Amino acid sequence: MKLLGGVLLLIGMGSAAFASAVPEINPASAGSALALISGAVLVMRGRRKK
Repeated sequence: MKLLGGVLLLIGMGSAAFASAVPEINPASAGSALALISGAVLVMRGRRKK
């Protein structure tokens, strides 16, 4: 679970680094935001169980 969270965080941060400067939200940005949020939630849940 912790590994999956870390992978999702890396995917989210990597795709956010290549974001363009337009104000609209495209599907790629929405997908990276979802991956970043879900990865952060998984990492936080993994740390709480200890």
